[in-house]
Amino acid sequence: MRSRRSIARYGREILWALPLAVLGLAALHQAWLGVVLRHLSPEWHGLAQLVAYGTTGVVGAWLGLRRLLDALAERERAEEELRQAYADLKEQQRRLVVLHEFGKRAAGALDVQEVLALAARVPVELVGARGAAAVSFDPETGRPGLEVTWSLSDAATARLRRVVEGGLVSEACRACQPLTANLNAGCPMLTGLGPLATREGIGSVVCLPFAIGEDRVGVLATYLPAGEPPPPDRLHLLDVLAAEVAPALEGARLRARLAAAVYAGRELGRAPDDVHGLLDRALAILLEGWGAEVGAVLLRRGDPPAWEVAAQRHLGDMAAPAAALAMSLARLAQQRRHPVVIPRMRGRHGLRSVAAVPLEAEGEVLGVAVLGSTHDGQLARHQAEMLEALGAQLALAVRNAQLYHRLRETAVVEERYRLSREMHDTLAQTLGYLGLQASHVLRLVEHGEMHQASEELRQMVEVLREAYLDVREAIEDLRASTGESGGLQTSLRRVVETFRQRTPIAAHLEIEGPVPEMPSAVHLQLLRIVQEALANVRKHSQATRVEVRLRADPGHLELSVADDGRGFHPAGTQAPGHHGLVAMRERAQTIGAQLTIATGPGRGTRVMLRLPVPCAAAPCRERAAVTSAVRGGAPSDASHTGPGRG
Repeated sequence: MRSRRSIARYGREILWALPLAVLGLAALHQAWLGVVLRHLSPEWHGLAQLVAYGTTGVVGAWLGLRRLLDALAERERAEEELRQAYADLKEQQRRLVVLHEFGKRAAGALDVQEVLALAARVPVELVGARGAAAVSFDPETGRPGLEVTWSLSDAATARLRRVVEGGLVSEACRACQPLTANLNAGCPMLTGLGPLATREGIGSVVCLPFAIGEDRVGVLATYLPAGEPPPPDRLHLLDVLAAEVAPALEGARLRARLAAAVYAGRELGRAPDDVHGLLDRALAILLEGWGAEVGAVLLRRGDPPAWEVAAQRHLGDMAAPAAALAMSLARLAQQRRHPVVIPRMRGRHGLRSVAAVPLEAEGEVLGVAVLGSTHDGQLARHQAEMLEALGAQLALAVRNAQLYHRLRETAVVEERYRLSREMHDTLAQTLGYLGLQASHVLRLVEHGEMHQASEELRQMVEVLREAYLDVREAIEDLRASTGESGGLQTSLRRVVETFRQRTPIAAHLEIEGPVPEMPSAVHLQLLRIVQEALANVRKHSQATRVEVRLRADPGHLELSVADDGRGFHPAGTQAPGHHGLVAMRERAQTIGAQLTIATGPGRGTRVMLRLPVPCAAAPCRERAAVTSAVRGGAPSDASHTGPGRG
């Protein structure tokens, strides 16, 4: 528009100046002719007039065109600036959409690990990063753990795991300002990669530390391409990402704490002789989840029943004002059989808000959990329903501890529930699909479309084959034994051999180091994780090769399942094998193991588990390599490397 106005202005100037220019040029022309013609003979007068008129016209036209061309050039520059501004605006909109999608998905994340897994993907789409790695810090010990990597090779992931477990990351992250993108050339998340950084085209790292209050909960390392340092606007986008991640982490941690409190009863059933210790951990989870400072779990025991403090935090002795208040609240909650919440109060006990939750199971009040805070309104009446639900779960946990002899029956019920869920997700849906397809084929036959009916039947045969494999896998899972001779090694050989026989995917097993004996519960969970990972490979990966590796090192056991398939997004709720990933994480948590998933588009998937094990003297000093591979149905002594993914 500005160029058009300039052209119009120049046109008006030329229009008004044209008469004056013509008069001036005519005057100059006549004066010049008068001077020149007096010195020329008459036969040259015509040529002289022609030259004079031609020169005057050319100069006038040249000046006018020059002015117009300048205006057109200015217009082109303005249009180019407008196109560039539009392209920049479109790119900014795309980045905002990426941040918005992350915010929506992170708001529904179930735990801190899922939020970090979601956040690891964003920098690649947001600022064109080469990859990202998410590290979380244990809320109790502060020890870091590598949760997930995105678009990094297996070699880089393995190197980062060693760097993180070495403790350098936690020391370096204390110097980083939370919620701020820090471009740090000396960060161990970059220097720890060594030459791998150059081979993968990584030039710098931007660290995004995440904090909830005073607690560091994680850090996201964003690996940028080699070359010029990132512009300030890119760092600002990462700052925005950090601001999005922080509240998502806070919400996820709260949900995780509440979920941990709900399922705390599972631990009580495993160790009935340590009920007090487990109640103490459950109380710590409740206090942290509600931000309370003082708490106690009081149980009714004996005949006649009397109150016993089974677990307490900062309550003091029974003569202290806080203990007296807890006892009176426990009696009141027992009488009402409903949570008692006082959001604001004053007294010598120093508490400002309190809550007492009856632990009721099967119509009997087994005890009361009391929480207290030194802040007004920290415990509010609208939380009563959730507190009541948690009290019921904690009561069930206590009841399970008292009924330890029924643990095996409970385990059978849980396994049946898992099997029913798997049957619902696979067999039931498959049968429903086959029913619809059969009706469709019948209609095709009735209409004489035999070729189409034949194609549909072929598809149904393939679906039936997949359903048969699913059922066989479920049966094998139920038959899995942890007492067979040879321990975990023999069980893994059997699982891998069965997988190789049932699928066209090349399956390999590698075992290194003297694998120690372990409790049957741990043995079974490890076996279930491998079976679930192999099931995901068969169903979703489109892989041609999979490797199961078991490595025993002093003090820990490493187990991995790697394929060369298409990869996937580990945090997506619609990702292939999502329920299987959740189940594997739950199984790993029950045995105290760290589960890491490394994947990326076209890079395959590697599920890695690290389990701390007691370190006996002899196995820690002496290591023997025992390697086996399942090739063509027969074990061999050859060693194999994992499937390559860059």
